[in-house]
Amino acid sequence: MTRIMPAMALLAAFAFIFAAYDTATAATSPTDSSIATKSPDPKVAELKSTVKGRLRIGLSINTATKLDGLNLRQGDTSVATGSASSDTTQALDLAWVSRLYEGPEATKFDWFAGLTLERERPISSIDLKAVNSTQPSQTFALDSNSRPGFHASLISAGIRWTPNSLIYVPLGINYGFRTDSFGGGSDTFDLESRIGFQAGAGLHLTENFELEAIYKIVRYNVTYHAADYKTTGVTIGGPVDLAGLTIGARYIF
Repeated sequence: MTRIMPAMALLAAFAFIFAAYDTATAATSPTDSSIATKSPDPKVAELKSTVKGRLRIGLSINTATKLDGLNLRQGDTSVATGSASSDTTQALDLAWVSRLYEGPEATKFDWFAGLTLERERPISSIDLKAVNSTQPSQTFALDSNSRPGFHASLISAGIRWTPNSLIYVPLGINYGFRTDSFGGGSDTFDLESRIGFQAGAGLHLTENFELEAIYKIVRYNVTYHAADYKTTGVTIGGPVDLAGLTIGARYIF
């Protein structure tokens, strides 16, 4: 919980700034007493309510389980390639969405900024296939008492296209902001974030509830070696992708 609080505080400050901006904009807008006595145009009222940013909070599950692209090296020589397997995990999702462009009829474009807080992911096994070998890959299960692991928590940003009142299409980039990892026993497991991509589709079920399915490619640089690395010279790592479908539901405030 102590690790999650700073990130939640950051998003709360983020939401407060935009809410204050909306309030200040409304307060400084010119008014006309003769116009104020008239009934507001429904279309104008709807536009004002949608242009103002809205906070979303919900839960999601990421089905991606493999860090693909591992390279086992003996010194400077590539010996095998493969992937590391982890479990699926639940996450807390927070997002701020605000209108960017109001097109004809129902067409709209919004920008969004998001925060995804995942639980720890222990790595259960590593699949490796020898370079230039015709044999199938081999799976090496890791001791449950000394498994390395990592977090796949993200910040994201992008554009949401809304062609009608029911469907929206998000497209954006992501970046891992909690790359703290833990080695198994005396092993070393380091994770460094790279920019990833995401795209999907969502449904506005009601004014205050939405469902979303989004395919995320989360990218890292990985370095993993055992305690006897200096003796063996064996490392497992390289640029890897954690790619898969994330399904979530959010409440719109």
